[in-house]
Amino acid sequence: MYIAIGICDASVLETCQVLAWILFELSIRCRVELSREAITMLPMFTFNFCPRCGHELAIREKDDARLRPTCPNCHYTHYANPGLAVGVLLTDAQNRVCLILRGEEPRKGYWGLPAGFMEGDETAEEGAIRECLEETGLHVALDGLYEMYSYRHTDHATSGVLILYRAHITGGAPRPGTDTVDVKFFAPDEIPFDRLAFHAHVAALKKWCAGF
Repeated sequence: MYIAIGICDASVLETCQVLAWILFELSIRCRVELSREAITMLPMFTFNFCPRCGHELAIREKDDARLRPTCPNCHYTHYANPGLAVGVLLTDAQNRVCLILRGEEPRKGYWGLPAGFMEGDETAEEGAIRECLEETGLHVALDGLYEMYSYRHTDHATSGVLILYRAHITGGAPRPGTDTVDVKFFAPDEIPFDRLAFHAHVAALKKWCAGF
């Protein structure tokens, strides 16, 4: 059974915060289907106060009909923009693909491609190379764009984009990083598809196994 829930306008930020987290818990435990407005608001509560002038934020409906934390003083609006993740589909000389075993949430204990979020001062290519080094101990060179995926984490009500590059090893040795507990190379018939962390990683690896 699914129940559609929306968030009505409110003048007190704390009330909306409490309501948003109640909706978040319901969406996980009771399979409640959130409205577009609720999904938009859930990841927004990074700030209680305006990062520009320090004034307390309030919920305001904007021109796009979405409710957003807005500063009544300087008119700053907080937008919950999707995250941009970058990673590599890294293969070795035996045509095996590199996977890391995640040591932190989300999806702790599941396998995934070396990937993570870009930093604000780097290109997507630089971010993919850095993430691979941090998570695997391997220096790599990129061989071009492999695929792009749009994803949504239903358990966190957040969305994002994953950019994957093909890559090959140029140095280093496999070793777990600060947020990984294992690094292994898998032949196509060895990939633990039932223990992969994210849908985008599953899609990328199925494409690779099909020869693309």
